Amino acid sequence: MKTIGTAILAGVAGCLVTLLVMHGNRDAFAARPEQVKEVRTEKLVLVTATGAVKAVLGTDKDGRPVLAMVDTKEKVRFSLAITGDDSPALSMTDGKERVLIGLAVTAKDDGAVTLMDNKGKVQAALSIEGGTGKLRLNGKER
Repeated sequence: MKTIGTAILAGVAGCLVTLLVMHGNRDAFAARPEQVKEVRTEKLVLVTATGAVKAVLGTDKDGRPVLAMVDTKEKVRFSLAITGDDSPALSMTDGKERVLIGLAVTAKDDGAVTLMDNKGKVQAALSIEGGTGKLRLNGKER
């Protein structure tokens, strides 16, 4: 009987230590000498505790990197990507995934900010073109 009691106590103690290490002390993982130096994957999906998708880091059909963040309805609301001409672009969309705000570096290495209406028409744009600042409002250069 003494052996069974000792075995039970040892099992309970082992479970408590495991729970403490796995759930109570997150630094235990950071101190491990066998840390992974690099992770390679084609796609990384960030989800909540309930499995709802919140962000995706991957590549588009042409192999260009894309980071997309989604709302509670899993609609893309924010994206950061490298475009076809190897320029970075950031876009923010409405609940119907229409781009309303864009920020980009152009193929000629100039900067551009655009504001679109919900029909996709550019209503305001601020850009640098060939070293000169440009402002367009309602389709007219100012």
